[in-house]
Amino acid sequence: MVELKFLEQKNTMYRFAKCCSPLPGDDIRGYVTRGRGIAIHRSDCQNYQTLVEREPGREIEVYWDEEVINSNATKYQYNFTVKSNRKKRNFIRHNSNIKRIQRWN
Repeated sequence: MVELKFLEQKNTMYRFAKCCSPLPGDDIRGYVTRGRGIAIHRSDCQNYQTLVEREPGREIEVYWDEEVINSNATKYQYNFTVKSNRKKRNFIRHNSNIKRIQRWN
């Protein structure tokens, strides 16, 4: 699991914003939501920038726990879309090869 640190706060509820999907190592910012904890955004996220312009008092400093990230024990889930110009049969064969490689790591 990815770990974050918050200045002056413990046991803080947070979630990763789906609009920009921050990954460990990205420059991140926090935005205190109403009732859903802190939303973690990439610093270059347009949605985040718009939110902070409207309500600058909701911005909060957050940062990755580098010790946990560098321990190589960190796992995270990331959603993505694959587009291909290959025929369906070849695409499925290629995709199953990727899954095999993933199991080896």
